[in-house]
Amino acid sequence: MIPALTASGMIKVILSLCSTFAWLSTESNTYRILDIIGDAAFYFMPIIIAINASRKFKVNTSIAINAIGALINNNNVGFKIVFTILGVILSIAFSK
Repeated sequence: MIPALTASGMIKVILSLCSTFAWLSTESNTYRILDIIGDAAFYFMPIIIAINASRKFKVNTSIAINAIGALINNNNVGFKIVFTILGVILSIAFSK
């Protein structure tokens, strides 16, 4: 996971330098593709963490991936989940 995050961070740094010094337009297709590649590891990081955590806690990996996948789904915008764990009220709000 660390190499993927490092590579994504370096791509984002290169894109930042390219836009700062006007080496590459932020509207160009090259910039957009590199931006998507740079965001990929950060976007899928919760799934990678779910896989590693499911192995550590010895639970079903597919259930862990599905639970996290439901939370990062883009269609979950505009609602709020409230639940309690050991008497502590927890709230998750999905907003854009």
